[in-house]
Amino acid sequence: MKGIQILLIMILVSLLSGCWGIKEIQHQTYVTAIGIDYEDDLYQLYFQSLSYSSVAKVEGGGADTTESRIIVGSASGSTIEQALGRIEQVAQLPVSYSHINTIYVSPTILEEQQLKIVKDFLGRWPFLRYDTWLFAVDDPIEEIMLHNDFFSRAPVYSFTYDPAELLSENSFIPVLSYQTLIQHYNEPFGSILVPSLTIKRNAWRDENADEPILNVNGGYFIEQQELRGFLDLDKLKGMDWFNKKTEKLHVTLPEDLVSAQFVYPKLHIHVLTEENEPRFQVEMNVKAALLSNVNQLGEKELIRKLEERLVQDITETFMHGIDLNVDIYQLNEKAFRFHPGVWTHEQLENLNENFLDRVDITVEILDQGNYQ
Repeated sequence: MKGIQILLIMILVSLLSGCWGIKEIQHQTYVTAIGIDYEDDLYQLYFQSLSYSSVAKVEGGGADTTESRIIVGSASGSTIEQALGRIEQVAQLPVSYSHINTIYVSPTILEEQQLKIVKDFLGRWPFLRYDTWLFAVDDPIEEIMLHNDFFSRAPVYSFTYDPAELLSENSFIPVLSYQTLIQHYNEPFGSILVPSLTIKRNAWRDENADEPILNVNGGYFIEQQELRGFLDLDKLKGMDWFNKKTEKLHVTLPEDLVSAQFVYPKLHIHVLTEENEPRFQVEMNVKAALLSNVNQLGEKELIRKLEERLVQDITETFMHGIDLNVDIYQLNEKAFRFHPGVWTHEQLENLNENFLDRVDITVEILDQGNYQ
C-alpha cells in the first residue's frame, strides 16, 4: 500500500515540475509604445519594440555595454484595426502587448472626431492599461520612437515610459495618463493638457556628434471635446503651481542673478460666490531655497521679487489660456462642481480676464544657500 502511495505522489509531482507553454523572452516581440497618426484618410499605426535581453542584463546588476536596439513597426489602414492586423501579419515573432506604457498621437488625432474613434478602439482593446501615459508629438512618430534611447538605454528607462523620477526633481509640466483623459473628456467644464514632444538635436552630444533626445516643448489643450490649440512650454510656467503632484520647481530672476528652488507649493482656489459674475482668488504658500544670489539681495527684497515673479507667471499663463478660450486653471470646473447654482452655465462659459480676481503669493525662504 505504501509503495502505491509513493508511486502516486511521484506521478503527481512529475506533472507539476514544469511550466507548460513557457516562452523565453527572446522568442517574442515586446511592444513598449504605440503611436497613432491620421493623414490622407488613412490611420497610421506604429509599434515601438525592443529586446528585453539587454534590459535583463542591466537590471541584473551588470555593467552591460550592449546597446538596446529599438525597432519600429508601422502599417496603415482605413481603420485602426486594419492597420493593427497588417503589422501583426508581418511580425517575425509573436507580439506581446503587456509592456505598453506610452501612447504617442499626432495633433490630428486630438481633433474631436478622430479622438472619439481612437478612444473607442483603445477602450475595446484588451491589452491597454488605463495608467498608460499619453503624449502628442510634433515630429514624425517614427522618429520620436527611434530617438527614445538616451545613452543607448532601453525606452523603459525613459521619461515617456516613467516620467515620475525626472519630474520629482523638476516638475516642469503635468503629465497625462489615458485614465485622466477618459475621466475628464466629457466634463462640461475644465481643460485637459496633452504634453507635446519634439526632438531636440543640440542639447547633448558625444565625442562624435549631437545626441538627439526627446524634449517637452509645450502642450495641446482640449476643452468640451474640442481641440482649442497649443501653448509652448514658456507660456505654461504658471500652470505648474496648480499641479497637485508638483514637488520641486526652479525659478530664475535673470536681471538680479537670482535662482531659487521651490518645494511642495500649497495652493488654494477661492470661489468668490458673493460676486454677480464668476470671480476667483488664488492663494499660495510656498517654501524656497536659494541656489544663487550673486548681488547679495536682502531677504525682504528677495521675497518681494520672487512673489512678484510668481504672480506674473500665473497671471500671464491665465491670459494665454484666455486667448485660446481655455480655462487653463480649471476655475469654472471648481465653481460648477462645488458651488452649483451660484452662476449660470452661460456665465461660466463666458471666460474672460476678470475671472482671475486676485493672486496672493507668500514665499518663505528656508535656505539662503550659504557657502559650506
